[in-house]
Amino acid sequence: MLQIMVPFLQILQTAIFLLRLSYLIVLLSLTTANLAYADADQVKNAISDKQSASNIKLISTLLPIPKPDLILFLGGDTVSMEGPRARPSIEEALPISTSTVAELLALEEDVNVKREISLTLNKNETLADLLKEQISRHLSYIR
Repeated sequence: MLQIMVPFLQILQTAIFLLRLSYLIVLLSLTTANLAYADADQVKNAISDKQSASNIKLISTLLPIPKPDLILFLGGDTVSMEGPRARPSIEEALPISTSTVAELLALEEDVNVKREISLTLNKNETLADLLKEQISRHLSYIR
């Protein structure tokens, strides 16, 4: 039993050593990435430009270094995104109400209506039936 236990413990010690080594590699790579993506020169240039343009003098140029964006390690193209737009006002969303369809068409589409008629739906009559009837009357009137 002891003979089996010794190789197992050696394998376990080796696995723990490799795990600790991988943690060390990850920590070092994050530190390196943090310095690589900090763009410290650009930040210092921007601060010095702003400082020379104003009367306010900065005492320190020490800025916090941003955390690295780990998704950048996967590669790919950087894209820009546009944020959500503001909600439109109620006046923009809903049209101004008019008393007749002719007024609405004149206001919205600059269409002048020559003649307007009033239609009434009877019981069990649909709008499609009423429009078909009116269109057929109008076509027979034109002929």
